[in-house]
Amino acid sequence: MGNIPTNITREHILAVIHELEHGLDSVPPREHSTKYCLLYNGKHYPPKYVVRRANVRANGEELWSHYGGPETNDFLRTRRFDTIECPHGGTRFD
Repeated sequence: MGNIPTNITREHILAVIHELEHGLDSVPPREHSTKYCLLYNGKHYPPKYVVRRANVRANGEELWSHYGGPETNDFLRTRRFDTIECPHGGTRFD
């Protein structure tokens, strides 16, 4: 899994999704996905951003050294999340 710490759990990721859903965090425009989306409860989230923020919960710092795409998608899938090619050309919160 490359540079993504393995101690990031499904619960860390769910906490980030919860913050995004309830307006407690927002995705900066430069962090929106262009190719892949994390699909959860019918909504799309940028996988790399979610993993980066989950690392803050797990390890106290943002994660900048990992790649998006297969590395991030595989990591999320091992934690029982779905990743898909983004419809509409990028993430939307709808």
